[in-house]
Formats: sequence, structure tokens, C-alpha cells
Amino acid sequence: MKTASQWNMRFHLKGNRNSWWGGDRVGMRTSLPKPRFSCVSVCRYTVLRVKRVLLSPVCRAVLLMFVVVVVMTSAVFSPSGIQAHSYKLKGTQQVFRSCVPSLMTSQTSTRNGTVRLQGNSGQRVNKSNQAKNVMPNTETILMTPISIFSQKYAPRYTPNDTEFLGHLGVIHKQTWKYNKRNAKQFRVDLRAALGNEGKLQNFITTRQNTQIGQKLNFYRHRASSTVSKSFWRQLPKTVLYKPGLYRSCSVVGSSGLLKGSLCGNHIDKADFIFRFNLAPINGFKDDVGRKTNFTTLNPSFVRKRFNWLKTPENCSRFGDLMKQFRGSHLWLPAFALRSAHTHLMKVAHMVRKTKVATPIFGHPDHYTAVGNLWERTLNGTRWTTTGLHVLTSVFDLCHRIDVFGFWPFPKSLAGEDVPYHYHDSVLGVLKFHSFTKEFRGIMKLHELGIINVHLGPCT
Repeated sequence: MKTASQWNMRFHLKGNRNSWWGGDRVGMRTSLPKPRFSCVSVCRYTVLRVKRVLLSPVCRAVLLMFVVVVVMTSAVFSPSGIQAHSYKLKGTQQVFRSCVPSLMTSQTSTRNGTVRLQGNSGQRVNKSNQAKNVMPNTETILMTPISIFSQKYAPRYTPNDTEFLGHLGVIHKQTWKYNKRNAKQFRVDLRAALGNEGKLQNFITTRQNTQIGQKLNFYRHRASSTVSKSFWRQLPKTVLYKPGLYRSCSVVGSSGLLKGSLCGNHIDKADFIFRFNLAPINGFKDDVGRKTNFTTLNPSFVRKRFNWLKTPENCSRFGDLMKQFRGSHLWLPAFALRSAHTHLMKVAHMVRKTKVATPIFGHPDHYTAVGNLWERTLNGTRWTTTGLHVLTSVFDLCHRIDVFGFWPFPKSLAGEDVPYHYHDSVLGVLKFHSFTKEFRGIMKLHELGIINVHLGPCT
């Protein structure tokens, strides 16, 4: 019979067989293997793996992007950041310079999209708010490219013509200097305000911007004309005028201010010369120059002077006048008045047949875009004159622009009488156009160094 000590020894040995820690405690080896992992080894392995992942290039890039996003978000949404960011305009619409009047609080929207600015609400601030150092309420202003253009380039001269003429006298005595920076910014603002319809490529109706069967709207009548196959074949195949094509251009109006000005040589120095309404050259070359590359024709001129070319005698006289402009482009507003459309088509047919000039047609959508822009900028001009329309349209075509013969007043700066045209004694009638408003807008560009408007003799 076994004693108690023997039973205890047997139990102890049995425990050693089933327990690895029992064998270690008594210094005995067991047949069971030790485990591969311990708490220390698992922690050490985890730390090494995490460290390796954090040091990888991908993880570093992700962490860097996260930090940048957090910093930018904090800067933008801070009170000072919001105020600073609100005055940044999208793309080329930059912060207005000091010479530009401050924006008034208003809300506008057009099809060209919107840009957000911050402005004061114009309301009085409570004294209690001032005591608590609380910022006044602000409201969001929706600014479009058109409204931005009109704010920056709206003329802010006195409406009194006498006072304005006095200001022009001061300007005339100063030496004009081209401002490259202002000219570049103006072109950027003008492109944005005119949009796609007002691009230079749409200045003239071509086969590229017009399709057979397309309806073109008359911009002075609520009517449209469907593009026929025969009309479409008369259009230029490609764009005639491309950006940056000419370094210098002369835009020559027909004001009596040119009479005796001796500006002919100055005008002819330009690479490309624009004239209006078939204003004659013969007999006035010393004052208006000899060259012509582009001239316009108003429907009223054909009706009054040539009776819509109804007789052979009318056609003959019209052909004699056109010889002065041989090789030039004859711009016809065929989509201005529905009543004049057929007559201008007849004019185009005759000019094309005689090959004295090349008839081209202004695109109605382009004219509308330019007209709407200046109506907004000049505060309600009626119909934009052909002169302002052409001048606005060629900023991308010409690097430098000199303007001659634009003058809406009956007296010159010297106090002399000025006829409406340099080639006749007709008095001007402000019936369809706002000449004085347009002239103020042009002089605004002159003072900014964008265009050079000649206000007197060329000496």
C-alpha cells in the first residue's frame, strides 16, 4: 500500500506532464513544445509593421496632403481668411485696383456665370454691436463678367457737356502714353464680358459659325431669317480676322473734326484702317488718308443716296463711289432691320459682281453681345453706333489702336464750329444713338492708356 508521500509525488509528476510551467518550476523538461508568440513579441512585431507603413512614400504623401488640407481649411474659414478670400475673382477677374471705384452692394446674375464678392450691406451698425466689437452684417454680392466690366470701365465724368469739354482740354494738352498693363487687362475683361458670342471669330458671319437652315435673329426687330443654301455659299469659308493679326490699326470716324486736321499721314501709317459708311476719301486725303481696308455701309445711306439701287443710274453712281474702296471689305448689317435685309442682299450681289470690294455680313449675335455690354456700362445707350461696335470688336485683332474723327459736339476744343461729317455740312441729330455717352466711354479708355483718341489736328 502506497504512502501519502508517494501519492503526492505521483500527482506532482502528472502535473508536470500536462503543464509546461510545472516542468520549468522543478527544472524538469516536458514533451510539450513552447508557443511561438508571447505578448512582448506580438507588441514588438506590431510596432515594427506600423513603423514600416508610416515610413513608406505613399503614406507620407497621404499625411502631407491631409496636413495641407487642414491648414488651408483653417485659413479660409477663419474670419480674416473669409474676408480676404471673398475679394478674389475667378480666373482672370482679379482684385480691382485703386483706380477702380468700389463696388456697390447689389445682386445681379447673367448667363455668363457668377463670382462671389463680399460687400457692406449699407445698413447702420448698432451702437451695442460697436461696443461689443461685433462686425457689421455683410451680404453676398453676385458679380458677373458683364457687371465687373461695367463697374471698372463705366465713365464717371460730369454729365455737363461744358464742364466735360473743359476736362477734355486738359487731357488734350497732356502727352498720351500707351499703358501695356491696362490694355492687357482690358482685353481680358472684355473677352470675359462678351462671352463666346462676342469673340472675334464671330464678328463676321462665316460658314464656320453659321449652318444651313439656322435662324438668325434681327437685333432691332423681333424676327428671324433662315439661312438658305445660296446665302451660306456667299459666306467666307474661314475666319477673316484672327487675334493679333495686326500690330497697329486706325479707326477713322467721319466727324467734321477731321476737316483741316492734316491727319492723313498719321492714319495711313497703321497696318489696317477701318472707315465707316463709305465716307469719301477723294478730295480729303490730306485729312483722312488714302488707304482703306474695311468700311461699313448703313441701310439708311443706300436708301437716301441711292434709292435702294432701284435704277441703273443709282447703281452706276454707287459703283463710282465704291471705286475709292477697291480691295477692301464692305461690312453690311444685313441682320439689323428686317425691312433692309433684302436691299442689303442686293448691294452685296452688286459689289460681288463688280469685284470692287468683298461684301461681308456682321453676325447678329455678336452685335447683340457688344450692344448689351455697352448699354450696361454706359447706363442706357440706345442702339450702339457702328463706330463703337467695330472699335470694341477689333481689340483682339489690333495691338495698338488710334482713333480719329470721333467727336459728338458742335464745337471743337478751340471753340470752332464742327460739322457732323467732314465731307458735308449736315448737322447731327441724336435720334437713334447716345453719342455723348459713347464718347465718354471711349475717353475713359483713352485716359487709361488703352487707345489713343486724337482730339485735334495732327501736328
